[in-house]
Amino acid sequence: MSIIYRYSERTFYSHHIRDNNPDSDRFPLHVHDVHEFCYFIAGGGRFFIESSAYDLYPGCILLMRAGEAHRLQVNTSMPYERITVEFSPSLFSDFDLQSQLTEAFVKRPAGQFNLYTPEMLDRELTHACMRLLSAQFQVIPDQQKRMTMIACLSPVLLEINRAFLTRISAQPFQDERTVTAVSQLIEYINAHLCEKLDLNLLAQRFFISKTHLNNQFKQVTGCTIWEYIIIKRLVLARKYIRDGMSAGEAALSSGWSDYSSFYRSYKARFGVSPLSDKQSNLAKLRPEYDIRRELPE
Repeated sequence: MSIIYRYSERTFYSHHIRDNNPDSDRFPLHVHDVHEFCYFIAGGGRFFIESSAYDLYPGCILLMRAGEAHRLQVNTSMPYERITVEFSPSLFSDFDLQSQLTEAFVKRPAGQFNLYTPEMLDRELTHACMRLLSAQFQVIPDQQKRMTMIACLSPVLLEINRAFLTRISAQPFQDERTVTAVSQLIEYINAHLCEKLDLNLLAQRFFISKTHLNNQFKQVTGCTIWEYIIIKRLVLARKYIRDGMSAGEAALSSGWSDYSSFYRSYKARFGVSPLSDKQSNLAKLRPEYDIRRELPE
Protein backbone atom coordinates (compact mmCIF):
# COMPACT_ATOMS: atom_id res chain seq x y z
CA MET A 1 0.00 0.00 0.00
CA SER A 2 1.33 3.43 -0.96
CA ILE A 3 0.60 6.40 1.30
CA ILE A 4 0.66 9.58 -0.79
CA TYR A 5 -0.08 11.63 2.33
CA ARG A 6 -1.82 11.40 5.69
CA TYR A 7 -2.40 14.09 8.26
CA SER A 8 -4.35 14.50 11.50
CA GLU A 9 -5.24 17.46 13.66
CA ARG A 10 -7.98 18.32 16.13
CA THR A 11 -10.84 18.90 13.66
CA PHE A 12 -9.97 16.59 10.77
CA TYR A 13 -7.99 13.60 9.58
CA SER A 14 -7.15 13.01 5.92
CA HIS A 15 -5.20 10.58 3.81
CA HIS A 16 -4.56 9.76 0.16
CA ILE A 17 -3.74 6.09 -0.39
CA ARG A 18 -3.17 3.77 -3.34
CA ASP A 19 -3.20 0.00 -3.04
CA ASN A 20 -2.13 -2.10 -6.02
CA ASN A 21 -3.29 -5.28 -4.27
CA PRO A 22 -6.39 -4.34 -2.28
CA ASP A 23 -7.83 -6.72 0.27
CA SER A 24 -11.47 -6.55 1.39
CA ASP A 25 -10.46 -7.77 4.85
CA ARG A 26 -8.93 -4.33 5.47
CA PHE A 27 -12.39 -2.77 5.32
CA PRO A 28 -14.71 -4.32 7.95
CA LEU A 29 -17.96 -2.71 9.00
CA HIS A 30 -17.22 0.37 11.10
CA VAL A 31 -18.81 3.54 12.43
CA HIS A 32 -17.26 6.97 12.93
CA ASP A 33 -18.20 9.66 15.43
CA VAL A 34 -17.32 12.29 12.79
CA HIS A 35 -18.41 12.93 9.19
CA GLU A 36 -16.51 11.21 6.39
CA PHE A 37 -15.92 12.27 2.76
CA CYS A 38 -14.40 9.76 0.29
CA TYR A 39 -13.28 10.63 -3.23
CA PHE A 40 -12.57 7.55 -5.37
CA ILE A 41 -9.75 7.96 -7.87
CA ALA A 42 -9.15 4.42 -9.14
CA GLY A 43 -10.58 0.96 -8.70
CA GLY A 44 -14.08 -0.20 -7.97
CA GLY A 45 -16.30 -2.21 -5.71
CA ARG A 46 -19.45 -1.89 -3.65
CA PHE A 47 -19.89 0.30 -0.62
CA PHE A 48 -22.48 -0.72 1.96
CA ILE A 49 -23.93 2.02 4.17
CA GLU A 50 -26.51 0.83 6.67
CA SER A 51 -28.71 -1.36 4.40
CA SER A 52 -27.92 0.36 1.09
CA ALA A 53 -25.31 -0.74 -1.44
CA TYR A 54 -23.56 1.62 -3.87
CA ASP A 55 -21.44 0.65 -6.87
CA LEU A 56 -18.22 2.66 -7.08
CA TYR A 57 -16.08 3.85 -9.97
CA PRO A 58 -13.50 6.63 -10.42
CA GLY A 59 -14.81 10.13 -9.73
CA CYS A 60 -17.53 9.02 -7.30
CA ILE A 61 -17.88 10.67 -3.90
CA LEU A 62 -19.40 9.03 -0.84
CA LEU A 63 -20.62 10.88 2.24
CA MET A 64 -21.07 9.21 5.63
CA ARG A 65 -22.36 11.19 8.56
CA ALA A 66 -21.39 10.44 12.13
CA GLY A 67 -23.08 7.24 13.21
CA GLU A 68 -23.67 5.65 9.79
CA ALA A 69 -22.31 2.10 9.70
CA HIS A 70 -20.41 1.34 6.50
CA ARG A 71 -17.99 -1.06 4.84
CA LEU A 72 -16.25 -1.44 1.48
CA GLN A 73 -16.27 -4.58 -0.64
CA VAL A 74 -13.36 -3.62 -2.86
CA ASN A 75 -12.69 -5.05 -6.32
CA THR A 76 -9.46 -6.94 -5.67
CA SER A 77 -8.62 -7.33 -9.37
CA MET A 78 -7.56 -3.72 -9.89
CA PRO A 79 -5.58 -1.02 -8.01
CA TYR A 80 -7.62 1.02 -5.55
CA GLU A 81 -7.00 4.69 -4.79
CA ARG A 82 -8.92 7.28 -2.79
CA ILE A 83 -8.73 10.50 -0.80
CA THR A 84 -10.57 10.41 2.53
CA VAL A 85 -11.38 13.24 4.91
CA GLU A 86 -12.89 12.60 8.35
CA PHE A 87 -13.94 15.85 9.95
CA SER A 88 -15.83 17.48 12.75
CA PRO A 89 -18.58 19.91 11.66
CA SER A 90 -16.65 22.54 13.62
CA LEU A 91 -14.13 22.59 10.76
CA PHE A 92 -16.48 24.97 8.92
CA SER A 93 -18.36 26.56 11.83
CA ASP A 94 -16.52 29.88 11.72
CA PHE A 95 -18.01 30.85 8.36
CA ASP A 96 -20.72 28.32 7.37
CA LEU A 97 -23.36 29.77 9.66
CA GLN A 98 -26.26 28.00 7.90
CA SER A 99 -24.43 24.63 7.78
CA GLN A 100 -24.79 24.37 4.02
CA LEU A 101 -21.53 22.44 3.70
CA THR A 102 -22.84 19.60 5.86
CA GLU A 103 -26.49 19.62 4.79
CA ALA A 104 -26.05 16.60 2.51
CA PHE A 105 -24.56 14.66 5.43
CA VAL A 106 -27.29 15.22 7.99
CA LYS A 107 -30.60 16.16 6.32
CA ARG A 108 -31.48 12.69 5.05
CA PRO A 109 -32.36 9.27 6.45
CA ALA A 110 -29.47 6.96 7.31
CA GLY A 111 -28.11 5.09 4.30
CA GLN A 112 -29.84 7.22 1.67
CA PHE A 113 -28.36 9.69 -0.86
CA ASN A 114 -24.79 8.85 0.19
CA LEU A 115 -23.37 8.52 -3.33
CA TYR A 116 -22.58 11.34 -5.76
CA THR A 117 -21.41 10.27 -9.21
CA PRO A 118 -19.34 12.44 -11.58
CA GLU A 119 -22.47 12.94 -13.71
CA MET A 120 -24.23 14.68 -10.80
CA LEU A 121 -21.42 17.16 -10.15
CA ASP A 122 -19.09 19.58 -11.90
CA ARG A 123 -16.43 16.92 -12.40
CA GLU A 124 -13.73 19.38 -13.49
CA LEU A 125 -14.18 21.40 -10.29
CA THR A 126 -14.21 18.28 -8.12
CA HIS A 127 -11.15 16.76 -9.75
CA ALA A 128 -9.21 20.03 -9.62
CA CYS A 129 -9.95 20.59 -5.92
CA MET A 130 -9.02 17.03 -4.95
CA ARG A 131 -5.85 17.08 -7.04
CA LEU A 132 -4.83 20.41 -5.48
CA LEU A 133 -5.58 19.12 -1.98
CA SER A 134 -3.30 16.11 -2.42
CA ALA A 135 -0.52 18.06 -4.08
CA GLN A 136 -0.54 20.80 -1.44
CA PHE A 137 -0.67 18.42 1.52
CA GLN A 138 2.54 16.79 0.36
CA VAL A 139 4.57 20.03 0.40
CA ILE A 140 3.08 22.75 2.62
CA PRO A 141 3.93 23.19 6.33
CA ASP A 142 1.51 21.81 8.91
CA GLN A 143 0.29 25.24 10.01
CA GLN A 144 -1.17 25.82 6.53
CA LYS A 145 -2.96 22.50 6.19
CA ARG A 146 -6.20 23.37 7.97
CA MET A 147 -6.65 26.43 5.76
CA THR A 148 -5.81 24.37 2.66
CA MET A 149 -8.30 21.67 3.65
CA ILE A 150 -11.07 24.24 4.04
CA ALA A 151 -10.16 25.98 0.77
CA CYS A 152 -10.11 22.76 -1.26
CA LEU A 153 -13.00 20.90 0.35
CA SER A 154 -15.52 23.76 0.62
CA PRO A 155 -16.16 24.19 -3.16
CA VAL A 156 -16.74 20.46 -3.52
CA LEU A 157 -19.16 20.36 -0.58
CA LEU A 158 -21.04 23.35 -2.01
CA GLU A 159 -21.33 21.51 -5.32
CA ILE A 160 -22.60 18.44 -3.48
CA ASN A 161 -25.10 20.60 -1.61
CA ARG A 162 -26.45 21.88 -4.96
CA ALA A 163 -26.81 18.30 -6.23
CA PHE A 164 -28.38 17.18 -2.95
CA LEU A 165 -31.06 19.89 -3.03
CA THR A 166 -31.81 19.01 -6.66
CA ARG A 167 -32.19 15.33 -5.77
CA ILE A 168 -34.50 15.75 -2.81
CA SER A 169 -36.75 18.12 -4.76
CA ALA A 170 -37.11 15.55 -7.56
CA GLN A 171 -37.11 12.25 -5.65
CA PRO A 172 -38.50 11.56 -2.17
CA PHE A 173 -36.15 9.80 0.21
CA GLN A 174 -38.27 6.68 0.52
CA ASP A 175 -37.90 5.95 -3.23
CA GLU A 176 -34.11 5.81 -2.99
CA ARG A 177 -34.00 2.13 -2.00
CA THR A 178 -36.10 -0.99 -1.95
CA VAL A 179 -37.44 -1.75 1.49
CA THR A 180 -36.04 -5.12 2.55
CA ALA A 181 -36.08 -7.13 5.74
CA VAL A 182 -32.55 -5.95 6.49
CA SER A 183 -33.34 -2.25 5.95
CA GLN A 184 -36.41 -2.57 8.17
CA LEU A 185 -34.33 -4.35 10.79
CA ILE A 186 -31.64 -1.66 10.76
CA GLU A 187 -34.25 1.08 11.09
CA TYR A 188 -35.80 -0.79 14.03
CA ILE A 189 -32.45 -1.30 15.77
CA ASN A 190 -31.49 2.35 15.41
CA ALA A 191 -34.90 3.48 16.70
CA HIS A 192 -34.69 1.16 19.73
CA LEU A 193 -30.92 1.06 20.23
CA CYS A 194 -31.02 1.97 23.92
CA GLU A 195 -33.77 -0.51 24.75
CA LYS A 196 -33.56 -4.26 25.33
CA LEU A 197 -32.54 -5.94 22.08
CA ASP A 198 -31.67 -9.56 21.41
CA LEU A 199 -31.89 -11.96 18.49
CA ASN A 200 -34.96 -13.76 19.86
CA LEU A 201 -36.90 -10.51 20.17
CA LEU A 202 -35.90 -9.37 16.68
CA ALA A 203 -36.75 -12.72 15.09
CA GLN A 204 -40.22 -12.58 16.67
CA ARG A 205 -40.67 -8.96 15.63
CA PHE A 206 -39.89 -9.70 11.97
CA PHE A 207 -41.45 -13.19 11.80
CA ILE A 208 -38.30 -14.90 10.56
CA SER A 209 -35.95 -17.48 12.03
CA LYS A 210 -32.93 -16.23 13.96
CA THR A 211 -30.51 -18.03 11.66
CA HIS A 212 -32.06 -16.71 8.46
CA LEU A 213 -32.34 -13.17 9.84
CA ASN A 214 -28.72 -13.13 10.96
CA ASN A 215 -27.50 -14.61 7.65
CA GLN A 216 -29.40 -11.99 5.63
CA PHE A 217 -28.04 -9.25 7.85
CA LYS A 218 -24.45 -10.44 7.53
CA GLN A 219 -24.69 -10.63 3.73
CA VAL A 220 -25.53 -6.91 3.63
CA THR A 221 -23.45 -5.49 6.48
CA GLY A 222 -20.59 -7.96 6.83
CA CYS A 223 -21.24 -8.47 10.54
CA THR A 224 -23.79 -10.16 12.78
CA ILE A 225 -26.79 -8.34 14.22
CA TRP A 226 -25.27 -8.34 17.71
CA GLU A 227 -21.92 -6.99 16.45
CA TYR A 228 -23.83 -4.16 14.76
CA ILE A 229 -25.73 -3.33 17.95
CA ILE A 230 -22.50 -3.29 19.98
CA ILE A 231 -20.73 -0.98 17.51
CA LYS A 232 -23.66 1.45 17.51
CA ARG A 233 -24.01 1.44 21.30
CA LEU A 234 -20.28 2.02 21.82
CA VAL A 235 -20.24 5.01 19.47
CA LEU A 236 -23.29 6.49 21.22
CA ALA A 237 -21.74 5.92 24.66
CA ARG A 238 -18.52 7.60 23.55
CA LYS A 239 -20.49 10.66 22.42
CA TYR A 240 -22.22 10.83 25.82
CA ILE A 241 -18.87 10.52 27.63
CA ARG A 242 -17.29 13.27 25.53
CA ASP A 243 -20.36 15.43 26.23
CA GLY A 244 -19.65 15.12 29.97
CA MET A 245 -21.61 12.08 31.20
CA SER A 246 -20.03 9.68 33.63
CA ALA A 247 -19.04 6.33 32.14
CA GLY A 248 -21.74 4.54 34.13
CA GLU A 249 -24.47 6.92 32.98
CA ALA A 250 -23.26 6.71 29.39
CA ALA A 251 -23.34 2.91 29.49
CA LEU A 252 -26.90 2.79 30.80
CA SER A 253 -28.09 5.55 28.47
CA SER A 254 -26.75 3.73 25.40
CA GLY A 255 -28.37 0.39 26.20
CA TRP A 256 -25.73 -1.47 28.22
CA SER A 257 -27.05 -3.38 31.24
CA ASP A 258 -23.68 -4.77 32.39
CA TYR A 259 -20.93 -2.23 33.04
CA SER A 260 -18.08 -4.76 33.03
CA SER A 261 -19.04 -5.91 29.52
CA PHE A 262 -19.33 -2.29 28.45
CA TYR A 263 -15.90 -1.47 29.87
CA ARG A 264 -14.19 -4.40 28.14
CA SER A 265 -15.89 -3.68 24.82
CA TYR A 266 -15.11 0.04 25.03
CA LYS A 267 -11.43 -0.53 25.74
CA ALA A 268 -11.14 -3.18 23.02
CA ARG A 269 -12.82 -0.94 20.44
CA PHE A 270 -11.21 2.39 21.21
CA GLY A 271 -7.93 1.36 22.85
CA VAL A 272 -8.62 3.46 25.94
CA SER A 273 -10.83 3.14 29.02
CA PRO A 274 -14.01 5.26 29.28
CA LEU A 275 -12.54 7.31 32.15
CA SER A 276 -9.25 7.94 30.38
CA ASP A 277 -11.15 8.91 27.25
CA LYS A 278 -13.18 11.45 29.18
CA GLN A 279 -10.19 12.89 31.03
CA SER A 280 -8.02 13.32 27.97
CA ASN A 281 -10.94 14.60 25.87
CA LEU A 282 -8.87 13.42 22.94
CA ALA A 283 -6.94 16.52 21.95
CA LYS A 284 -6.80 15.19 18.42
CA LEU A 285 -9.52 13.69 16.26
CA ARG A 286 -9.54 9.93 16.84
CA PRO A 287 -12.38 8.10 15.11
CA GLU A 288 -13.16 4.70 16.56
CA TYR A 289 -12.04 2.96 13.38
CA ASP A 290 -8.84 4.59 12.22
CA ILE A 291 -7.41 3.96 8.77
CA ARG A 292 -4.01 4.42 10.40
CA ARG A 293 -4.43 0.93 11.85
CA GLU A 294 -4.30 -0.42 8.27
CA LEU A 295 -1.29 1.55 7.14
CA PRO A 296 2.36 0.69 7.71
CA GLU A 297 4.40 3.21 9.65
